[in-house]
Amino acid sequence: MSMHPTVSRMKTAIASLEDESVKKAAAELIAGIEANITPSTKGVPYSAIERVKELFGISDQYILFGEGNPVDRMVSTPPAITTDSKNNEESHFKRFAARLSLMLTYSGMPLPDIAKALEVSRQSPHTWRTTGQISKDNLKKLCAIEGVDYDWVKDGTLNSDEARYSVKALYERARQGIEEKTKALEVELERCKEICAAVILPEPNQEV
Repeated sequence: MSMHPTVSRMKTAIASLEDESVKKAAAELIAGIEANITPSTKGVPYSAIERVKELFGISDQYILFGEGNPVDRMVSTPPAITTDSKNNEESHFKRFAARLSLMLTYSGMPLPDIAKALEVSRQSPHTWRTTGQISKDNLKKLCAIEGVDYDWVKDGTLNSDEARYSVKALYERARQGIEEKTKALEVELERCKEICAAVILPEPNQEV
């Protein structure tokens, strides 16, 4: 099995760290992250990338895209690390991906318009919605466009009334969208019944 490119860039980046004990701690954390990659996660959760950045000063832009300097700041002593369990990591990512998908599915804008506004490829919003993989910068911009609280999308926290209002507004968009889809499906079902009436309705003298 080939190494995930994000993990590969993490490993390349820690080679730039100066302290050997810090390198060792970073390598152990990254090994744990790599072990938790499964078909269901489809990659490295952004929470794990943020963790590597915060603990070891590794650039998230380098981890995600291979751009810029691998290290933003040097760490002189190994940080205390408590490795999340596989289930916790997967659960965190699934909840994040669900919030992101909800926001994009019931967006106030068509996905091609979102791509244009964020200056990304037309496919990017579709990829974000299906995989949950999005950079921190694009997530912030997306939340600003959608009017949904960034912290809530990122980790589920609601820190203000404004944040709660933004999530309620998203819920209302989703509810209305689902109701419209339900009505459309009901109309389609009636149309199918009409077309197939000869086989789904009993003959005049046939018992039901």
